[in-house]
Amino acid sequence: MSLEDFLKFYFNNQYCYSVETMDYLSDTGLDYLLWDQTLDYCEKNIDDNVELHALFAEMFIYGKGVEKDFAKGVEILNQGIEANSVYCMRKKAGLIIDGKIAGHDYEAFELLERGSKLNCPHCTLNLGWMYNRGYGCDHSLDKAYELYEKASKLGSIVGKYNYGMSLLSYDLNRGYQLLEEAANFGYDNAQNRLGVYYSDGKYVDKDYQKAYYWFKKAALQDNSIAFRRLADFYINGQGVKKDVEMAEYCLKVSIRLGNEFARRSLAYLYLDNVNDDN
Repeated sequence: MSLEDFLKFYFNNQYCYSVETMDYLSDTGLDYLLWDQTLDYCEKNIDDNVELHALFAEMFIYGKGVEKDFAKGVEILNQGIEANSVYCMRKKAGLIIDGKIAGHDYEAFELLERGSKLNCPHCTLNLGWMYNRGYGCDHSLDKAYELYEKASKLGSIVGKYNYGMSLLSYDLNRGYQLLEEAANFGYDNAQNRLGVYYSDGKYVDKDYQKAYYWFKKAALQDNSIAFRRLADFYINGQGVKKDVEMAEYCLKVSIRLGNEFARRSLAYLYLDNVNDDN
């Protein structure tokens, strides 16, 4: 991965990556040379691009390319916030919500609200999440849906998905259209959701082949639920040829990805095979 590719991934309108995520996105992780290049780039350009404060801060917070210094990382975030860096607002709010730095939910809310007023899709999306759960503010689904719509218009695919989900109960066509747009863009939760709807016949006619198609798309992005649902298709021969070995493989991957329901499904699969042998 080149420095240019790294910066394109980090600064985008779809997902709010962290430097930890960036290591995950690279098959081999990011080598020390790239971190050295990133550090040099930040130091030379941070005065001209305030958003670099977020990346520079996270390098210290997670110890990437520099000696880990959490306090210095937070200090750099605060400098970025003073300069109106919306990435810094989003990232500090996240640290507060996750309990990694001292602060109250309303402080995170205020940071996200400030970023949303500056038309940051990440801040807007997460502000909607705050209203949806009543963190740092009064619970308001109407306000949450309004912010999801705004995030969608600002280019957030997750915002498009969330807004689409909120519309399904009273504007099915528009809501489903937004889900499909998010799925076609590559958002795995939207792909998995379409798989569920086609599998269960909810909102659309039941179609196992389409369900299999969307579950497979989501599984290719390591969606644990999609792997578990694919196993059901291989066990029952729905939308695909029956294949117990593939079902076992999908369940094992789902378990590795943290899905505990898949562990129970795998136990049932082994039990059924023992009973068949007898």
